[in-house]
Amino acid sequence: GLFYEQDILDRGYQPLVIYPHIEGSKEDKAFYENVRAVCRRRLSDKSILIPDDGNFAHLLEALKPYDIACVLAGSEMGVVLADQLAHALGLPGNPPSSSQLHLNKDLMQDALRRHNLRSIRGKVVRSVQEVRDYWKELNVSHVVIKQVAGAATMGLHFCDSLEEAEAAAKQELETCDYFGKRADGLIMQERIEGTEYIVNTVSRNGVHRVTDIWVYDKIRRGQSGNAYNYARILRKPEAGHAEMIEYAYQVLDALDFRYGPSHGEYMLTKTGPVLIEVGARPMGGHFEKPLLDRLLGHHLTDVSLDSYLEPEAFERERCSPYR
Repeated sequence: GLFYEQDILDRGYQPLVIYPHIEGSKEDKAFYENVRAVCRRRLSDKSILIPDDGNFAHLLEALKPYDIACVLAGSEMGVVLADQLAHALGLPGNPPSSSQLHLNKDLMQDALRRHNLRSIRGKVVRSVQEVRDYWKELNVSHVVIKQVAGAATMGLHFCDSLEEAEAAAKQELETCDYFGKRADGLIMQERIEGTEYIVNTVSRNGVHRVTDIWVYDKIRRGQSGNAYNYARILRKPEAGHAEMIEYAYQVLDALDFRYGPSHGEYMLTKTGPVLIEVGARPMGGHFEKPLLDRLLGHHLTDVSLDSYLEPEAFERERCSPYR
């Protein structure tokens, strides 16, 4: 999301930056506040910081002096507020009624089932006893335990026995999630095997465009999820990739993505693609803009701005072949 600043300045606009207010104890908010401090140091003095005290009316009042062109979520933390602001200001964006579909990993899978799209079997569990009960119902030997909302594999556990699943659930139910909230429940899913892909897209008025595709390589850390080894850019589509892209577009429709970027993680299995999770914000990973421009001829935050501000450029690039 930090890449937006220079892209906005290059187009002749003024960046306004809002760090969403979150509730919780000092301990609960420590992760968020540390990340926020790092981001503030990386911003230039050309951006204007708009305070958010958690009162939406106060925030709208603070924005009144500005003629705002669009509202963008720079990270997972900003998704809900970006949707609310765009709606309140009468600007293009994803509807606030769909915000939780873009955050809550259980609701994502439920929406896919309602639209007859392939999904991963799972449910929200709120106690160790519910883990035991659902282990019997799933009738599998490998499960995933993870937070209902979050990013960067925080709180992810691969469990190869009921005992491992119980221990993971006990740990995570006593831990804050990515947003500084105490877990009200966890997702327990069957574990899907295959090759994991990143499919990044940008949408404009419900029309989608793939911007870049990456293949993940991750290293198992026992029960403690994955360590990222590398992400390799897909130079050209190969067998199974067209089906995965078509499925990704159907996922975005089912989850009501209408404007801006999405960062999707998909597993390509022997029987086809399935969604792991998708976020309504740019990909992280600190891939520098000059590298992405050299690889792709664009970078995601600049293409994202096209979806709001340059419809002709968006449509022209959407119709171009993947490169």
